[in-house]
Amino acid sequence: RLGIQDVLKATALHRIPPSSAKWSYVWGSATLTCLVIQVVTGVALAMLYQPSTETAYESLQWISTTAPLGPWLRGLHYFGASGMVVMIVIHMIQVYITAAYKFPREMYWITGVVLLGLSVSMAFTGQLLRWDDVGVWSTYVAAEQMGRIPLVGKAVAYLLIGGETVGGHTLSRFFSYHVFLLPGLLFSFVGVHLYLVLRHGISEPPVVGVCVDPDNDRQVYEERVHKHGIPFFPDAAWRDVVFALVLAATLSALAFFVGAPQLGGPPDPTQIDVVPAPDWYLVWIFSLYALMPPSIDDYVIVG
Repeated sequence: RLGIQDVLKATALHRIPPSSAKWSYVWGSATLTCLVIQVVTGVALAMLYQPSTETAYESLQWISTTAPLGPWLRGLHYFGASGMVVMIVIHMIQVYITAAYKFPREMYWITGVVLLGLSVSMAFTGQLLRWDDVGVWSTYVAAEQMGRIPLVGKAVAYLLIGGETVGGHTLSRFFSYHVFLLPGLLFSFVGVHLYLVLRHGISEPPVVGVCVDPDNDRQVYEERVHKHGIPFFPDAAWRDVVFALVLAATLSALAFFVGAPQLGGPPDPTQIDVVPAPDWYLVWIFSLYALMPPSIDDYVIVG
């Protein structure tokens, strides 16, 4: 009665150009695989985590040391976030190199940039939920950066941390960001992104000397795919499935043998010798802030 079977059949069997059935086209589905891992592990962690200033740190310590499969679960969530950032960056590089962002697929790129920003925001808000000294002081650094925005900086910083200082209200707000607001936006844009793929098709690798004619490109593409195309499942999807399984196994092995980073000390506002450091994929921007002349701080931070 819902018509789901028709939708799934049309999605799985939609035809794609044979030239796009390559291993270099698995990065988008790999990013989606990491997102699924994050959702599953995030729900499991949320059932054990206690988002209050009195119990957050202790509950995360209990997850990391005592809970059945807790260390592996937290490690998988940590490495899943790293994997998602890596996959989405590789995917965007591949889209850029193959010019897949051009007509009629401009919105692929725009929604992809939004998804990158949401993914990094998810990773950043998750750092405070550790509620250790590094996470708390990193949030202070972020609030100071937001405060540099002209005219509205103070209001943006207030909105970010929920007050003048970091406290219980900040933890509640970041928990809401991380569990409700950002995932809702993320799922919405993933839906739009996948819809666009079905609507406009998968871009073929560019050919030297062959130009795109916006007036009849869609008609030419559909005729070519109808005549020479192959069904996405199973002709092309098997590569996505194989790579997804390898990726999940790799992240699981890293979670088991390496594990998530150890927690810092409990948050203590009087402890000022803490060196806040973001997760590895944001270290470059902290390094940039440390190296640039103070006179251009505001411009670079806002930019």
